[in-house]
Formats: sequence, structure tokens, C-alpha cells
Amino acid sequence: MTAGGTTSWHDLALHIIARHGSPGEALRIAKVYLLKWHSEGQLPFTPLIKRTLHADGLVRRCEEWLADHYREDDVIAHAVRLSRIPERTLKRRFKAATGHSLIEHVQNLRVEAAKRLLETSADAIDEISASVGYEDASFFRRLFRRSTGLTPGEYRRMFKPIAEARDREPAPASKE
Repeated sequence: MTAGGTTSWHDLALHIIARHGSPGEALRIAKVYLLKWHSEGQLPFTPLIKRTLHADGLVRRCEEWLADHYREDDVIAHAVRLSRIPERTLKRRFKAATGHSLIEHVQNLRVEAAKRLLETSADAIDEISASVGYEDASFFRRLFRRSTGLTPGEYRRMFKPIAEARDREPAPASKE
């Protein structure tokens, strides 16, 4: 038996949910539980920002600052100035504490923000690219595809049913 054979029930479960519920709900469940939906794999569903527990307070402060300022130009240079340590030292400590480089962290923050915008807005991909900090939309598209396995347009089409299902849901009744 192959791994594909043992997990084929995921496709069946998602198919049943899509057929008797809605495709949007099936995609939402697939995203929450990192289930494979047909041939896309799990890469589009995987969050790129993972909280790693570490004891480096300087790196933690840097992570917090980057979470608020990742859209800015020359964000790495700003982070280095704020850290008040040499750039090589910060990059080495960041990699040791988090397991990924400083630039990978910034790129992951930007791609995650772009994913949210693609799921929830109708903005053009070039506008989304600029709003998350990339002037070069073609670089953004390549980076997005490398990070998620899908182009921004494919990602939007894949997750559009989730946004539409969310928009159709009735607002919760207020308690009076």
C-alpha cells in the first residue's frame, strides 16, 4: 500500500463535504487540517510563519518589529540598526534561533500577507505585490510560486470559494 492509497480517504471526505455542503467549506476544512485536495499538495495550505521557541530576546524583538514593518523598503537594514549589533552577527543569531535566515523570514511574512489579500480582496496582483513590499511584481510572482507551489492567480482561484462562503454566511445573531 502506498502513502497515496492510505490517505485517499481525504479526497473522499472533501468530495462528500463539497457535494453535500459547499466547495468553499470543503476548501476551508482542507486548509485547516492540511488535507490534500486533488493534486495541489499541502504547500498552499502550509503557513510560512512558524513560532519557534528560543531564548534569544534580541531575535524575538527583531521578529516582533519585522511583523509590523515587513512592508517597508530596506527592512533588513532597519532591523540591523534597531538591533545595534553588526549585520553578520544579527543574521547568524537569527538563523541559529529560528532555523531560517532573516531575509527568508521577511519574505515569508510578505507572502503570508499576500495570501490573506488574495483570499479576501479583489485587488490586482501587482497592487498586492506593492502593498506587501515588492516593487518588482515578477519577482513577487516567482517567490510566491516557490513558497506556495502556485502562482498568485492560481492561489486566488483555489481559495476564492472560501472567501465567497465566508461572505455568504449569516452574521451571528446579537444577544439582547
